[in-house]
Amino acid sequence: MIIKPIILFFALLSPAFGRIGETTKECQKRYDCDKLPAPNGELSAVKGDLLLAAKFREGKCVVIVYSKIKNDFSPDEIIKLMDANHSGKWVKAESSDPSTLTRISADCSVVFTYNTKTKEIMFITADEVASRLKEASEESDRTMKGL
Repeated sequence: MIIKPIILFFALLSPAFGRIGETTKECQKRYDCDKLPAPNGELSAVKGDLLLAAKFREGKCVVIVYSKIKNDFSPDEIIKLMDANHSGKWVKAESSDPSTLTRISADCSVVFTYNTKTKEIMFITADEVASRLKEASEESDRTMKGL
Protein backbone atom coordinates (compact mmCIF):
# COMPACT_ATOMS: atom_id res chain seq x y z
CA MET A 1 0.00 0.00 0.00
CA ILE A 2 1.35 3.38 -1.00
CA ILE A 3 -0.75 5.34 1.52
CA LYS A 4 1.28 4.29 4.58
CA PRO A 5 4.63 5.57 3.18
CA ILE A 6 2.97 8.87 2.22
CA ILE A 7 1.49 9.32 5.70
CA LEU A 8 4.84 8.47 7.29
CA PHE A 9 6.61 10.95 4.98
CA PHE A 10 4.33 13.83 6.02
CA ALA A 11 4.48 12.85 9.68
CA LEU A 12 8.26 13.12 9.59
CA LEU A 13 8.12 16.50 7.85
CA SER A 14 5.81 18.20 10.32
CA PRO A 15 7.44 19.09 13.63
CA ALA A 16 5.70 18.16 16.86
CA PHE A 17 4.75 21.59 18.10
CA GLY A 18 4.45 22.30 21.83
CA ARG A 19 1.28 23.93 23.04
CA ILE A 20 0.02 26.60 25.38
CA GLY A 21 -1.52 24.91 28.41
CA GLU A 22 0.60 21.77 28.20
CA THR A 23 2.23 20.48 31.35
CA THR A 24 5.99 20.39 31.72
CA LYS A 25 5.95 16.61 31.24
CA GLU A 26 3.87 16.83 28.06
CA CYS A 27 6.25 19.39 26.59
CA GLN A 28 9.30 17.33 27.60
CA LYS A 29 7.82 14.24 25.95
CA ARG A 30 6.93 16.13 22.76
CA TYR A 31 10.52 17.37 22.40
CA ASP A 32 12.38 14.33 23.79
CA CYS A 33 13.77 16.66 26.44
CA ASP A 34 14.52 15.17 29.84
CA LYS A 35 15.88 18.32 31.46
CA LEU A 36 13.71 20.10 34.01
CA PRO A 37 12.65 23.73 33.68
CA ALA A 38 14.98 26.26 35.26
CA PRO A 39 13.96 27.69 38.65
CA ASN A 40 12.32 30.61 36.80
CA GLY A 41 10.04 28.13 34.98
CA GLU A 42 11.77 28.31 31.60
CA LEU A 43 12.55 25.33 29.40
CA SER A 44 14.26 25.28 26.03
CA ALA A 45 14.61 22.49 23.50
CA VAL A 46 15.72 21.82 19.94
CA LYS A 47 13.96 19.39 17.63
CA GLY A 48 15.24 19.24 14.09
CA ASP A 49 15.19 22.77 12.65
CA LEU A 50 12.92 24.07 15.42
CA LEU A 51 14.01 25.94 18.55
CA LEU A 52 11.53 26.15 21.40
CA ALA A 53 11.54 28.28 24.53
CA ALA A 54 8.68 27.82 26.97
CA LYS A 55 7.70 29.45 30.25
CA PHE A 56 5.71 27.53 32.82
CA ARG A 57 3.65 28.81 35.73
CA GLU A 58 2.03 26.39 38.13
CA GLY A 59 3.11 23.51 35.86
CA LYS A 60 1.38 24.81 32.70
CA CYS A 61 2.91 26.40 29.61
CA VAL A 62 1.93 30.09 29.54
CA VAL A 63 4.42 31.37 26.96
CA ILE A 64 5.94 29.54 24.04
CA VAL A 65 8.36 30.94 21.49
CA TYR A 66 9.29 29.14 18.29
CA SER A 67 12.11 29.94 15.90
CA LYS A 68 13.77 28.05 13.08
CA ILE A 69 17.49 27.41 12.79
CA LYS A 70 17.76 27.38 8.99
CA ASN A 71 14.52 28.38 7.33
CA ASP A 72 11.59 30.65 7.95
CA PHE A 73 8.17 29.26 8.87
CA SER A 74 5.95 28.41 5.95
CA PRO A 75 2.39 29.76 5.97
CA ASP A 76 1.16 26.19 6.57
CA GLU A 77 3.43 25.81 9.61
CA ILE A 78 2.18 29.11 11.05
CA ILE A 79 -1.43 27.97 10.62
CA LYS A 80 -0.63 24.60 12.23
CA LEU A 81 0.97 26.38 15.19
CA MET A 82 -2.01 28.67 15.58
CA ASP A 83 -4.38 25.70 15.45
CA ALA A 84 -2.26 23.73 17.93
CA ASN A 85 -2.21 26.58 20.44
CA HIS A 86 -5.87 27.57 20.24
CA SER A 87 -8.80 25.70 18.77
CA GLY A 88 -10.90 28.64 17.73
CA LYS A 89 -11.04 31.82 15.72
CA TRP A 90 -8.25 34.40 15.70
CA VAL A 91 -8.87 38.15 15.41
CA LYS A 92 -6.39 40.66 13.96
CA ALA A 93 -4.93 43.07 16.50
CA GLU A 94 -2.95 46.27 16.07
CA SER A 95 0.76 46.28 16.81
CA SER A 96 3.01 49.26 17.51
CA ASP A 97 5.77 47.46 15.59
CA PRO A 98 5.09 47.26 11.84
CA SER A 99 7.28 44.14 11.58
CA THR A 100 5.04 42.24 14.00
CA LEU A 101 1.84 40.47 13.01
CA THR A 102 -0.49 40.11 15.99
CA ARG A 103 -3.63 38.06 16.50
CA ILE A 104 -5.79 37.51 19.57
CA SER A 105 -7.95 34.46 20.04
CA ALA A 106 -11.64 35.37 19.73
CA ASP A 107 -12.18 34.36 23.36
CA CYS A 108 -9.24 36.64 24.33
CA SER A 109 -7.37 33.81 26.10
CA VAL A 110 -4.23 33.68 23.89
CA VAL A 111 -2.14 36.25 22.02
CA PHE A 112 -0.12 35.27 18.92
CA THR A 113 2.73 37.34 17.49
CA TYR A 114 4.98 36.74 14.51
CA ASN A 115 7.97 39.03 14.08
CA THR A 116 8.97 39.20 10.43
CA LYS A 117 12.46 40.51 11.32
CA THR A 118 13.46 37.94 13.93
CA LYS A 119 11.27 35.20 12.39
CA GLU A 120 10.00 34.29 15.85
CA ILE A 121 6.53 33.14 16.70
CA MET A 122 5.21 33.66 20.22
CA PHE A 123 2.06 32.57 21.99
CA ILE A 124 1.26 33.96 25.43
CA THR A 125 -1.81 33.49 27.57
CA ALA A 126 -3.87 36.54 28.48
CA ASP A 127 -3.38 35.63 32.15
CA GLU A 128 0.40 35.76 31.68
CA VAL A 129 0.12 39.16 29.96
CA ALA A 130 -1.95 40.44 32.92
CA SER A 131 0.56 38.96 35.38
CA ARG A 132 3.48 40.64 33.63
CA LEU A 133 1.65 43.99 33.50
CA LYS A 134 0.90 43.73 37.22
CA GLU A 135 4.54 42.91 38.02
CA ALA A 136 5.72 45.85 35.89
CA SER A 137 3.25 48.19 37.59
CA GLU A 138 4.35 47.06 41.05
CA GLU A 139 8.01 47.52 40.09
CA SER A 140 7.22 51.01 38.80
CA ASP A 141 5.43 51.84 42.06
CA ARG A 142 8.44 50.67 44.09
CA THR A 143 10.77 52.76 41.92
CA MET A 144 8.58 55.86 42.32
CA LYS A 145 8.47 55.42 46.10
CA GLY A 146 12.26 55.28 46.17
CA LEU A 147 12.63 58.67 44.46
